[in-house]
Amino acid sequence: MNLYKYIYILLILSVLVSFSCKRNDIFKNTSVNCIIRDKCTREPIKNVRVILYESPPFSFLTTVNNDTLENELTGSDGYFSSEFRSYDGSSFYITLIKEGYSNVKISSNYDFEVEESNFLNIFMSRNGILETRVINTNPYDNNDSISICILSKFIPYTYFNYYLERKMEYTGMNVNELFTIDEVDDCASVPISWKVYKNNQEEIFYDTLFCSSDTINTYSILY
Repeated sequence: MNLYKYIYILLILSVLVSFSCKRNDIFKNTSVNCIIRDKCTREPIKNVRVILYESPPFSFLTTVNNDTLENELTGSDGYFSSEFRSYDGSSFYITLIKEGYSNVKISSNYDFEVEESNFLNIFMSRNGILETRVINTNPYDNNDSISICILSKFIPYTYFNYYLERKMEYTGMNVNELFTIDEVDDCASVPISWKVYKNNQEEIFYDTLFCSSDTINTYSILY
């Protein structure tokens, strides 16, 4: 009887040891080292909000959520560094936020290899300027109206993303307006849509603009 008891205890101990080893195997040491630079001048950018977070493998099937590992500002040298233990097979993301610049979100799966502790240069672009001219070229009556929506700036966050919406509305027969948006993503596709109400009819239009920060981008809506 005692023999069976000893065998049972040995089996339990072996299972616990095996489980402990496997638990250690699922973690690894990881480091990220980078300098945030201006895309045009190549100079380091200070006071960039850097958010580093981890998405564990198969997190969508478990109660494990994305974990924020770092959330800090760069110094005058634009340098950011982090060392941490992580799940083996995790995905990593870095979000960069700085007033006057287009926001950046990069992934370890496509943009950098954190496993090899690579030293990174990450570039941020300054915001572009968009001027939009709106003209009622074929007026019907004073009930003519147009509403415009421009998704001007990509806003990346830890768990979701969205765009900064800019909306304008004009009513009447003699609309000839120019409006300026000074926060437009550089080298990015900017979605724009507008809804026209005229002669008791409503139409919706869509377009995509490609904007750059090295010039004033212009666009016209004639309706």
